[in-house]
Amino acid sequence: MKLDKVSPEKNYLPIHHKTVADEYHGWHTTRRRYVNDRWIRAANAFVIGVILYIILTILSNFYHHCSPSISQNEAEKVILNSPSPAYIRNQSYFYTSGAHLAGKNQTQATYTRDLWVSYGIKTEIEEYEVLLNYPVSRYLALLDDDKVEYEAELREDVIPEDPTSHNPDEVPTFHGYSANGNVTGELVYANFGHINDFRTLEKNGISVSGKVVIVRYGNTFRGLKVKAAQGNQKCSA
Repeated sequence: MKLDKVSPEKNYLPIHHKTVADEYHGWHTTRRRYVNDRWIRAANAFVIGVILYIILTILSNFYHHCSPSISQNEAEKVILNSPSPAYIRNQSYFYTSGAHLAGKNQTQATYTRDLWVSYGIKTEIEEYEVLLNYPVSRYLALLDDDKVEYEAELREDVIPEDPTSHNPDEVPTFHGYSANGNVTGELVYANFGHINDFRTLEKNGISVSGKVVIVRYGNTFRGLKVKAAQGNQKCSA
């Protein structure tokens, strides 16, 4: 048999041989590296947390050192005197002594703007075109057939010691957004004009349909008084 000589120049593919032991060693090395990385991250987080805690402690101590605490009595005194009762009284008088209906008394708006600006608050006055009616004339009287038994002044009584009670520029009493017209009818008293008051009238056989209903001021919003009257059939209020 003839054997061929092996040429030293001939290339051979390398053969890799991997045992189970080698695989275990590689897995163990990877796991150990992963565990080491976790410990390093945890140690870094701990060091950073300690540094932040020290910084916050120093800042807190510095703040309390620069801002000495006050007693409860001193704190209550500051609150009770800020603002002072005299200042509150003057402000209340200013805002209630003049008309502050929409479209009236712009001086109050200007005063408020300037006051807030003095406090460092950026403030501006915005103007809006809105629908708001004002009365040209109004009249309320109690008739006995065609005879006037009583005519209401439709304004509060003048109190001598209260100069705001006889302000010539006060807004006249009227029901905002009410319709024009003249209404005459039998008078029915409905207490505060609450829905329960109208139910009481109905239980007692008193109808408000086609009647003029008179109610007391307060207890419920004046607009709800009109709504309650309208809800009890058609009536004038």
